[in-house]
Amino acid sequence: MRKKLYFLMGFFSIIFTFLIFNNITVSAATAISASDFDDGITNWRASGNNQIAEIPIANNLKLGYAFGLASNTSNQIPSSYLTSGPDSSITNNSVAAGMNLYFSKMNIFLDDGGNYISSVFQGSNSASNATTLNQQNVSTTSPGFMISPENSTSLNGRTGSAFSILGSPDSYGSTGNAGMTSKHFYIGSDKNGNPAYKIVGNFSRTNNSGYKNGTYNMEIELLLRASPSNSAIVQREMYVKNTASTDASFVTLFGEDTKLGSSNNGISNDHVPIWDLGNKQGLYIQDIYSSKEYRLMTTNQLPDGFDSYNGQAMSTNWTSGLSGGVPSGTGAEVNDNPKGTQLTASAVDSSYILKWNEKTLKPNETAHFGSTMGVTAKPYSIPTPTKTYTNETRSDGTNRVGDKLKFSLKLVNNGYGAKWNSQQIVDQIPKGLQIDTSSITRSYNGTAASQPDPTDYDSTTRKLTVPMPFQLTDDQYETVTFEATLTNDALSNLNESGNLVNSAEFLGSDYMVSPTIIDTFNASVDIPVQAADFNSSFTKQVKNISNNEDYQNSTTGKKGDKIGYL
Repeated sequence: MRKKLYFLMGFFSIIFTFLIFNNITVSAATAISASDFDDGITNWRASGNNQIAEIPIANNLKLGYAFGLASNTSNQIPSSYLTSGPDSSITNNSVAAGMNLYFSKMNIFLDDGGNYISSVFQGSNSASNATTLNQQNVSTTSPGFMISPENSTSLNGRTGSAFSILGSPDSYGSTGNAGMTSKHFYIGSDKNGNPAYKIVGNFSRTNNSGYKNGTYNMEIELLLRASPSNSAIVQREMYVKNTASTDASFVTLFGEDTKLGSSNNGISNDHVPIWDLGNKQGLYIQDIYSSKEYRLMTTNQLPDGFDSYNGQAMSTNWTSGLSGGVPSGTGAEVNDNPKGTQLTASAVDSSYILKWNEKTLKPNETAHFGSTMGVTAKPYSIPTPTKTYTNETRSDGTNRVGDKLKFSLKLVNNGYGAKWNSQQIVDQIPKGLQIDTSSITRSYNGTAASQPDPTDYDSTTRKLTVPMPFQLTDDQYETVTFEATLTNDALSNLNESGNLVNSAEFLGSDYMVSPTIIDTFNASVDIPVQAADFNSSFTKQVKNISNNEDYQNSTTGKKGDKIGYL
């Protein structure tokens, strides 16, 4: 069904809402504060108006992100929107109307020379009066984050109005999903100076027998921020705190109606196929718009990334792409598809679904969920670095002094028609890690390359500098691995969260765009460390207390004597 009919469906849905009465109990709301969640940002300030942020890709192309509207009536992005955006409605109570859901929407887009290039379906940016901004028409057909009982088998499906975190507080009678209320919008910045935006509010839902959508009372934070890697990638995150007096169990979902382009004069750029990124990482779409080729990708390459994903035809049931069409189902990841496997037919109105496995929160416990989104144009590179480790000594999830860890530093080019000239990887080894220089390896696309020299590690500066003479085209990657042992120094070099932090830099240039300019991308990993299983420090002196001795290197004694150790 064409989306221009959704508003009509919504009109009848609203009428239906007022005709049905449900006995719904909503708990008392908790006070909202910018510091309610430990999201790593401390300089939040409240705002009643949105603003947009942009990450440079190259030349005049930028990746933008905001809550709410980001363009004017001509689909342009004025520079003034970087400090004062056009949307003052982002904290309005959301309204569900058919398949449409308004207000507080995440908006990720391209700024191509001042032109707004949307990555999701949305209505016209202007109202019937061409000089008036239509703030509500941002990502109207996408529910964003949702929660659901894992065993929900509602014949009504997982609709946006019944399952979205945003809900519909002013007309929730037919679904039980009051959603987020008492919303507050905050602006901050990360350690790299990139803007970050979040909406915090109370969330309430009373199970509806028709939708089987569960009863929940929570506080929610929806967060947009740039990837700390310095890549053209935005992180879409959600923090959930259970404010009820009983445990809360739920599956987290994220649904989005895809499109590449701005106003929908035709349907071609709304019917783009969805493809698998491979390696169980996520999915992407690509299309030609205004004679330019664009690509959108969403991945689980960040802490607390999604477990399942799939492309699907647009429908009222947002879990139709999961096996069985239910929240307990799996997605394309079970097939371990190679890159480029088509997930939706070419002629359908496409969308996608992300799923995080079931989580149970005790009262006052908090959980975090995230995914990345990148949008680019041909022929730009998107170097995407990651740093991970595995404990080769134990598998119980702890790290103790004396354990041997294996580190993997990987950079993949998620660009489109791109070439990335890699130069080197520099890893700053923290005090508390003793590197085994004989274990250093490097590889290109999974194939071992000539091995690095042990002298690539400088023990004075504690820097490992590995030359990486590789050219990475789309989806190709490079990897460095090494082993290191946790030492006692780790315990005195932990951060406030009890982690030893290991950071690395990935250097290179975009051959197709700026081959002479060296860019640096970052990745780090947090290593929680505990003391060794036993105390390896032995006493050096002893005394016979019964003989009234001072401590000495040795003593003599008889049965019944008291002995002291130092």
